[in-house]
Formats: sequence, structure tokens, C-alpha cells
Amino acid sequence: MHCNIIRKSISKKEYHSMIETHDTAFSRTVKNGFSYYNATNLYTLGLREIRLENHTRFQDDYRMKIVINFNVFHKGDDFFSYNIENFVYDNFLSLLESTLEGFISNYHRGSPWFFEKVEYSRDYFTENHNEINNIITKCNYINGKRKLEFHAYESGIEFCSYEKTDQSRRPTFRFHFYRKKTEQLDKKNHLTDAQIMNIENMYHVEAQLFKGRIDDLSRQLGVSRGSIEDFTNSVLEDNYLKKYIIEIYGINPHRKRKANVEIIKNSGESSYSKRQLIHILDQINQSSIHSARNKYKGAQKKLFDSNLKKIINLGINPIYLTSQSPLAIMPPLVEQIF
Repeated sequence: MHCNIIRKSISKKEYHSMIETHDTAFSRTVKNGFSYYNATNLYTLGLREIRLENHTRFQDDYRMKIVINFNVFHKGDDFFSYNIENFVYDNFLSLLESTLEGFISNYHRGSPWFFEKVEYSRDYFTENHNEINNIITKCNYINGKRKLEFHAYESGIEFCSYEKTDQSRRPTFRFHFYRKKTEQLDKKNHLTDAQIMNIENMYHVEAQLFKGRIDDLSRQLGVSRGSIEDFTNSVLEDNYLKKYIIEIYGINPHRKRKANVEIIKNSGESSYSKRQLIHILDQINQSSIHSARNKYKGAQKKLFDSNLKKIINLGINPIYLTSQSPLAIMPPLVEQIF
């Protein structure tokens, strides 16, 4: 678990008492027709942004939101994910409330906190950078489903689903897999030698659930919407991360081209089908699954997906190990990470 958004409802009186004192920590902004006041002076404590929102165009609706890095807040390191197996809600709540009381004038404990965004994440360490980068950039939905938009970056890849509103598209789910060192350098962050050494072999895998997806899951689980106690659950984290790692990157081990071709040649497929399967594998590894699929139109695209399914059913992961790799076989990512 890494960077989450928590929220709670506050009264009109609480809202004004926090923003109208002479030593208020909040500066006012107007966005999308409502006012909010944000303060970032608690960043070093893991509270990346504190916001008081005034949604009063149609009804009195006042909220407090905090973008919180769980690991830093619990006295950890900004680079690493917080292990929610160590999470105790009462301890977290007591620490949060006492911190806010100490830094914000007229803050009072009150209504309960809920997740508006919850991030499940794992830190993954490996020295096989060429292999992992090759896999995460070429493998965009191994099972042919393309329900999520995806974007490739220098550091890795992002998948995202959105819900459309009258004014904008809001994310409901986001999945990231990236190399931490490259991501930090992309952001132009200045790292010490010790910090670079710390994250040299570190990859970060995360699944972010936003309000729409959290509400749906809350109904399925029969819990309060965004309940922090229920959503800080290691079983839920594992299931969510594993689900998307498997759907995107598969459950079969990675091998070099020669080994995969040998499996296909020894299969019960016809000679024509074997040539098709090898051709598709080569197309994928020259670009990516998405790019290879897009070369086909209409019924041919369905044929591509059918052949990709055959490849997977033969126990083959469609992304080869690179020819220069010292490895003969690499376990699937879900096995390596978990």
C-alpha cells in the first residue's frame, strides 16, 4: 500500500472554523465550480495534501480530504510500500487525529474516515532489468481483453479505466508496473547515492481503486463504502494485484524463442496452424501484443485472439526472453512477485 486518498464529512461550522482563523494553514482555490482549501506543509509526515472542500452549489456538502502516503506516515521510507499486514486501524486513527490537531487550528475529531482512493502495491526486486522491461512493455493484456486503456512510459506501463461525466472522465481503476529508479529520474527528482542504491533493483506494482470501483466493491463485500478497516485487508490486496498481473502478464513461464518454437512443433496442431502460431509470436515480440493485434481487422482479429489462446494453452508465454539472456527460463511475474 502506498499513496491513498481518505475523506470524511465535516460540518459547515467545522469548515469555516478551520479556514477563517488568522493562522490558517489553508490557501483557497476554486475548481469545477466549488471552493477548496489545500495545505501541503505536512508533506514530510506523509500527508501529501490536505484539502477542505466546499460543494455547496446544490446542497451543504463539506468534506476534508487527505492524500496520504501510508508508509511515510507510519515512519517508513517514501520509496517503499506499506505492508498492510501491520495495519491496526485504531493506532492509525489515533496517530492521524493527533497529528491533525497538532498542526491545524480548530481541528476537531468527529465523523469517520473512508477511502476515496485506495492503492494496493508491492515492491519487487530483481536484477533482470532487460527481461522485466521487455516483458512489461510488450505484454499489454495477454488474454486478449482490452477493457483498460494503457500508456507506455520510459519507466514502465499504466492501464486505466474511466467513467464519463458531463465535465470530464474520472478514473475508476489504474494499474501500474514500473521501475522505481527510472520513474524517479523521469520526475527529475534529485536522489542521493544511497537512495539510488536502495532502489536500483526495485520495481513497483500497484493497483489503484477510485471511488466508483470502491463503491462497487463495498456493495459486493457488504461493508461501508470505502471502510478503511475493511479495505486495508492483505487478502483483498493480494487478490487484486494477482488478478491483474495474471490477466496482463499470464501464468506461463518465459522462455527463449527456440524453446517456444520447439513446443509448438511438438504439439498436435496442423502444420499450417503451427506456422501461424510461430508467426504471431514473432509479430508480438517485434512490437507488442497490442501492436500485433492491431495489424488484423474484423474476423482476422478474432483469429489472432484464437491463436493467442492456443499459444497460452500450450503453456507458452508469448513474450520471449531476449536472445542475450543468461536465463533459459523465467517464472511468470505473479510467481516472482508473490
